[in-house]
Amino acid sequence: MEDVIDKLEAYAIGENESFRNLTKESILNYYEILKKENVLTEEQNIYELKKGDTVIKLDLPFEKSKEFIVSKLKINGRKTERIKVKQKNDNKEKYNIIKPLKLSVDKNKLHYIETKDDNLILRYNSCTENENYKIEKFTKDVCDQLDNNKFSNIIIDLRYNIGGSSFHIYDIFGKMMAYQGANPDTKIKVLISDQTYSAAGDCALLFVKNFHNVEVIGKNSGFPISTSAGDVNGAYTKDTYIGINYCTTVFRQHYENVDSFLFNYKNFDFVKNTMKPDFYASQSFADYMIGNDPAMNYALRSEGNTSLAEKIKGVLK
Repeated sequence: MEDVIDKLEAYAIGENESFRNLTKESILNYYEILKKENVLTEEQNIYELKKGDTVIKLDLPFEKSKEFIVSKLKINGRKTERIKVKQKNDNKEKYNIIKPLKLSVDKNKLHYIETKDDNLILRYNSCTENENYKIEKFTKDVCDQLDNNKFSNIIIDLRYNIGGSSFHIYDIFGKMMAYQGANPDTKIKVLISDQTYSAAGDCALLFVKNFHNVEVIGKNSGFPISTSAGDVNGAYTKDTYIGINYCTTVFRQHYENVDSFLFNYKNFDFVKNTMKPDFYASQSFADYMIGNDPAMNYALRSEGNTSLAEKIKGVLK
């Protein structure tokens, strides 16, 4: 599989290896590209699955791509304000879909909160909002929880967040800063993955740089640590129905000019330009099908009482 992935390097996008590999994996079912790169010679998509000493071959047929419909296109000079694209689907095909027993995260919700024992979990799946999921309500829900409860851990899950607006998180960030100031033993745990990108990366960096007692869990980030981009615009190519998103502004972080005592660099891989976790945890296919979440399990693990007062008592015994 690694050899196949390597052949798709020319089609990968992203500022680091983690996100580039993610985009390459998304191309594995593009028959035209695989045929062009001599990965496939026939219209077959055969996978070999090894179960113990048995090898099972699966032939997953390719499907012809449906036509795209471009609608709600508003162009103001050179700037495209909104592009809505959907696939044309006139037939009523039915598929047999194998669903997991349960979902560990509801990715259909942009953001929501959970509480487990003395843990507050912020499921921040998107740095956007819509009529059903308002940032203002999400912020209020978080603030209400912090005002009325004492938590050992505050966990912010950014693993499925590909971005949006960086500004949505600031009110929650400010509230959490005040909360940890009043409750210094509260741990902050940030869950990231190769899907964590753009504004979600800004959010992760904000938490790692400014909180103490913070732990990063998951996989190497899809977002870069040395650069970020903003002011996303869209361009529309006439008569081709192709929309292109681009950034007009790029920001570069010069960490050599920053006081190294402000935050810990141990989660920054400057060579790979990625944020690396303190503890690596990923979800296998088997985990996904039974609803097991190794990263969240680790974040929720029992660590005992590790407060400064308890440590001093332990030394004096």
